[in-house]
Amino acid sequence: MQQNTIWIAYSGGVDSTVLMHIASKHYDNIHVVHINHGLNVNACMWERHCDSEAKKLGLPFTALKVNAQPITGQSPEEAARNARYSAFKGLVADNDVLLTAHHADDQAETVLYRLLRGTGPKGLGAMQPKTINQGIKILRPMLDIKRDEILEYAKSENLSWIEDCSNNNQDFDRNFIRQRIMPLLKQRWSAVTNINRAASLCAELHTNIATEDVLDLKFWQRETIRAWLHKHKFQPTLQQLNTILTEVVNARSDAQPRFVLGNKIICRSQNKLYVISKDCAARKSTHGRPAKKIFQQFGIPPWERDNYKVIYQDGRLIEIVGLWRAG
Repeated sequence: MQQNTIWIAYSGGVDSTVLMHIASKHYDNIHVVHINHGLNVNACMWERHCDSEAKKLGLPFTALKVNAQPITGQSPEEAARNARYSAFKGLVADNDVLLTAHHADDQAETVLYRLLRGTGPKGLGAMQPKTINQGIKILRPMLDIKRDEILEYAKSENLSWIEDCSNNNQDFDRNFIRQRIMPLLKQRWSAVTNINRAASLCAELHTNIATEDVLDLKFWQRETIRAWLHKHKFQPTLQQLNTILTEVVNARSDAQPRFVLGNKIICRSQNKLYVISKDCAARKSTHGRPAKKIFQQFGIPPWERDNYKVIYQDGRLIEIVGLWRAG
């Protein structure tokens, strides 16, 4: 049976150079493809460079020339992207995959770019690790890797790559974000990580809204808990939310699950969630078994029961003041 081909979209830049180099170590069914947009005076020289680098790794190489001139109302970036994928479509077979070198910094820049254009949750979900474009199966294995890590790898392996001077042209929106906006954000925050986390949540939101069984999804439970905790001035991480959902919400019915969050405790009682202080959680009711059953019937959690005055007469429970009285 013929082995399916893994196509590497290779521009010659450092990102796709690293992708090609790593992929060549793990797969033997690789074919490198370079798109010559013809927009730069060095385009033919870049094509020759890419051919040479692929041959160094013993990889088959194909170069395709495209017309990337934008039409009316189309940005240069959009025109180039559409031209690339149209070219790929005529090359990549149905069962093949195309690997692209988009990385974490690319993803963050995409989110900011789309945010500034006023896009919704689907657009803010940005690029996905696996997608299909014009029938082409696309994988982006480097989406979680930052630009600095890629550059460090390229230097450590003594790789050779192209520096496209047009990437410094801030007339292009993406370049402006990369050169001017992202450096400022990185000085103050873990910008790439946090922006990409937001993108992941937006993508998950859009995906789940698009399904028919949205009411049964774990996603909605988690987002409901997130909104509830925000009202209590907490901003839990994704890991904390998943832990609360697994260990507290979905604990067995007879358990008394608890999760420490800051100086508070998230706990469950009578199928309800509570945020309580650690001191409050340490309280135990001393009212005896008859009163316990009454408290359970009224849904009073254990840490609140000592707030009620309980009256016994001759060892018989006759009243829980403000809650229950014997008939």
